[in-house]
Amino acid sequence: MFILVKPMYYSGDMALMDMGADGWLHHLAHPIIRADKHDSPLFTYGTPVQKPEPGKMAGYMHAVAENIYSYSAVQLDYDDGVSMDAFIREYGKEFMFWCYTTHSHGFKGNSDRFRVVVPIETPLLTADMGFGYTKTMMAEFPGCDPSAFCRAHFQSFPCIREQGAPYRYYINRHKRKYAIPMEKVRDTERKLNDERMFEHAVMMWKAQFDGDSDEKRIYNQIRWAQNKLDEAREGNRNTTMFSTLMYLFRQGVPGAAIMDLNPPSGCEREWEGMLARIL
Repeated sequence: MFILVKPMYYSGDMALMDMGADGWLHHLAHPIIRADKHDSPLFTYGTPVQKPEPGKMAGYMHAVAENIYSYSAVQLDYDDGVSMDAFIREYGKEFMFWCYTTHSHGFKGNSDRFRVVVPIETPLLTADMGFGYTKTMMAEFPGCDPSAFCRAHFQSFPCIREQGAPYRYYINRHKRKYAIPMEKVRDTERKLNDERMFEHAVMMWKAQFDGDSDEKRIYNQIRWAQNKLDEAREGNRNTTMFSTLMYLFRQGVPGAAIMDLNPPSGCEREWEGMLARIL
């Protein structure tokens, strides 16, 4: 059972690791202890591309979506509103999975905070993980954090802050693996692309012939936003993306036009998560 592992939360590197089924059972039953969750290693069920971009540390790869070819599991994040028992009742007879509570469980609010690993029937290509995929999976798993469906999504290893801290895990030993509804994903992606193309064409046409119309204003705002994203520098890219998105949202710029923007390189996961939350 191979996984990609980041040594800690803020690391930009990842390495391929053979965990093995017994290894996972051990980690589920015996979570590691870290006072600060950011010191915990992270993992994703990804397969690297054939020639990945090297990382900073010897033997590691750069932890970016472009270095991950496909995934063998869907990993879900629940932090509010859905209990672990409710998830087990809803999906326990449908497919195999295992879940475990997080470092913050029992310390942040009254809701269950847990993670789920769902092995999938057919490998999921990173190239198929667009906004259509996110929208489809949000409908498949209501209440899940939308960022769980972004490319290069990593989860912390089972981890608690101290001995005796609240922790629980569950293994659903179903024989069937989950099948991602790829037809729905592709259909949603097609519809979104059609909407984007139509709205873009309307804006372009009206911007040329309608003088100082609302469409021209939107066209100019989108151009301004893209320039802001292109100029974003490492260290303030997340702030720039969020402030730019909020500006466009408050100005009433259509979501389809906003989704045509290109985020700074390497920030696709964060961008898609912001889009899912704001739009």
